[in-house]
Amino acid sequence: MERTVGNADGRWKSLLRLAFADVLPQETLDRPKSGYPGTHDPAYNAQVMRSIDKVLSDPSSPLHGVFDPQRVEALTQSGSKTMTWLNSSHLLLPILEVDAWMREYNVSLA
Repeated sequence: MERTVGNADGRWKSLLRLAFADVLPQETLDRPKSGYPGTHDPAYNAQVMRSIDKVLSDPSSPLHGVFDPQRVEALTQSGSKTMTWLNSSHLLLPILEVDAWMREYNVSLA
């Protein structure tokens, strides 16, 4: 099969593979897609939960008032396993990331 940008060969990350075809070794280019390992460290998960509590209770957070605190609190307290994680910290982490991004770039919601 000819490797062209127009063809994009139908594989996962094919455009990325094509873009780096002259840089990466062939075994890397042909490696099958695999998920990155999750962080299951209880201390990490506890820190995520503490940080979520801080963001939700901080009136200066750009996300203050956006989320229903009771629903987020239920996720932080549930401790229930999701399909691939030991708890729900991975569901809450994007809140921290968006909060940090909005603070860094001084973004606010109208």
